[in-house]
Amino acid sequence: MVQDIHETYLELLSVLKENEEFASKDSLTGLFNHGRIEIELYNAIQNKKETERPITLMMIDIDYYKTINDKFGHFIGDITLRDFVAVACDFLKSYNVKIGRWGGDEFVAVCYDIDISELMTIAENMRIKIS
Repeated sequence: MVQDIHETYLELLSVLKENEEFASKDSLTGLFNHGRIEIELYNAIQNKKETERPITLMMIDIDYYKTINDKFGHFIGDITLRDFVAVACDFLKSYNVKIGRWGGDEFVAVCYDIDISELMTIAENMRIKIS
């Protein structure tokens, strides 16, 4: 009986973890969704109050995205978003950054251990890479 309870507990824990992950991800891009990136931002602010660790924030918006959707349709717009996310995530993978979809074509990156001058360089290099 103890073994059955333990196995059931482990199964429930696994299902809970899967559902938690599903609930925190944007279904189109696979990034954190708005609610989850808000939590990350809140946690970063709380962390900053307790440590001297640099934390910066990057807001990202795709220029002319509405034009892409209007001219080519939402299917192509969705492909554009996924391709953008793939390039951005690949570019940011070597940094301690949590990125999420804020809404539409807007994204937020919470950047740990990166000061503002370094972030300006990273952002400009990422803009060049994406364009």
